[in-house]
Amino acid sequence: WLDYETINEKKVKRLRQMGMNMVFFDIIIKTPCADCVCLDNTEAIKTLHKHLKTQGKKRIIYVGRDNPELSSYFEREQAYLETSSSGRVYRLPWDFKSYLASPQTKFTIDTFKPELKPDAVICSDGELGIELKREFISHSIQDVDLVCIDDFDECAELGITVYSQPYARFAERIFYCLLDQTENNRNWRAQLHRLPGDLIIRQ
Repeated sequence: WLDYETINEKKVKRLRQMGMNMVFFDIIIKTPCADCVCLDNTEAIKTLHKHLKTQGKKRIIYVGRDNPELSSYFEREQAYLETSSSGRVYRLPWDFKSYLASPQTKFTIDTFKPELKPDAVICSDGELGIELKREFISHSIQDVDLVCIDDFDECAELGITVYSQPYARFAERIFYCLLDQTENNRNWRAQLHRLPGDLIIRQ
């Protein structure tokens, strides 16, 4: 399933009835027809938030994507709201990079004025984190920490602290879920598997 589309429960049930074994990755859905494997989103946000607090950051905002179908992103935003006393959430369009006028540039200019500027930013994903960090550099914003979920080469190049997703462990868990569905078909029950990642601190 495309990650920005709603899961069709009837189609999932029909696929299961046809004998298909299924595991949804990075999609949280309660269904008796498939297992789900995803990042422990609550742990990820709490870990990033705690890291920023230990760095003396008090005004921590959250920047995510504007798409209600993204179940993992929804969990991350909710985890931030439960963790942060300020509770300031901003959302950029899901496909912000395809806009002719850059939403991330406007967001940076509007949000990081001296009188409004937060101490730190938690980004919902690595792609968004990289783009905002580039905007910070472009606008000479050096006193705001930025962290994100996901790790890419550009994150290391830009010195972004990240909560890295454990893709090797995801693949292993997905394999064993499918194996269990195949070999233990009569007794198998769908489960949601949340896996922790790793905090990678960069300066």
